[in-house]
Amino acid sequence: MEGETLIRTIGFTVALSLLSGCSVVDAAATYSNPVIDEVGPADPHVIFYEGLYYLYCTGDNWSYHVYTSPDLVNWEKGERVFAPGKDKVWAPCVFLHKADSMFYLYYSVQWDLGVAVADSPDGTFEDRGKLVDGAIDADMFEDADGNLYLYYAKDANVIWVQPMADPVTKEGEPTQLLSKAGGWEKKRTEGPCVVKHNGLYYMLYSAHNAGNPAYAVGYATADSPTGPFEKYENNPIASRSDTIFGPGHGMVIQDRAGEYWHVYHQKQADSVGFDRFICIDPMWFDESGILHTRTTRGAPYPAPVTNLPSTTQPRVDIARKISQRPHYRSRFTLAGQALPGAGAATRSPTAIAPAIIVGTDGKRTLVGRNAFRD
Repeated sequence: MEGETLIRTIGFTVALSLLSGCSVVDAAATYSNPVIDEVGPADPHVIFYEGLYYLYCTGDNWSYHVYTSPDLVNWEKGERVFAPGKDKVWAPCVFLHKADSMFYLYYSVQWDLGVAVADSPDGTFEDRGKLVDGAIDADMFEDADGNLYLYYAKDANVIWVQPMADPVTKEGEPTQLLSKAGGWEKKRTEGPCVVKHNGLYYMLYSAHNAGNPAYAVGYATADSPTGPFEKYENNPIASRSDTIFGPGHGMVIQDRAGEYWHVYHQKQADSVGFDRFICIDPMWFDESGILHTRTTRGAPYPAPVTNLPSTTQPRVDIARKISQRPHYRSRFTLAGQALPGAGAATRSPTAIAPAIIVGTDGKRTLVGRNAFRD
């Protein structure tokens, strides 16, 4: 969210209670990857609309289905929402345009980029035609001023941005932003996704080859949505390990507590092929503005917060530990300050890790290691 530093830490768990008077979101809720029990889906894009998450992805190579979930963890496969009548149908992006309340599906088919429209996220999308020749992997970004920018990969190794007058109409000329640079990126640079944080534009991208276990995720930053973008010097931020293969081509969405989640795919095996599946994992910005994530598979972890209590009382409603790593294992106090409606601050011998406290007024507070701050 604009003007905030959101604290994210690897390995966070849900706290049962940190302060007297606190209530917490379902402490037993967990996720484990893959979150969709199906090999084949890849290149996911997710939107949140009226209490449900809607996911679209590369699937049968001919069309797109919609998946729905109340919590980003439990997904139900729905109807086919668009089929352009050709093969090589990949990497969709669905965008809700606030100005007209319509849903726009940006699709890749046979290395061309087009757009279709529907009046609901699970409805049948009607084709509005081609937007860009020789392009794939669309990402539509709406800035705070309402300006629209369509990002895409062209020739599978160069990322461009096209300013848009509206969701189906180009405005001006496109600008080239990123291209492959060798090293871990190898022959491809694709799958852009843009997030704005504290006035800075972060572009996630994937590189190497989508069917290779070495496929990975990096990011670049810019002061403007049209660049120039500078790649992070310690890329990639998500890459293969002994148990993780080919993590990549995802997007970022926030849960109901404002936590960022990376929705992406991994490969099933440590070999070349398109045996991919859908995953989620936390993503966070540190105090220096550096973007981090983790990749997991198989083991359970605390799930996204998706069931905020419904109340107008300004009390603390969520308490979440955000790390159990050994170097965080210390008791903490709240420095004599009180949270809204929570009473006097106290020291708790059971609260051994930092936590994010979220009130129903939307205020998020980091509490940890003898510290208290907004």
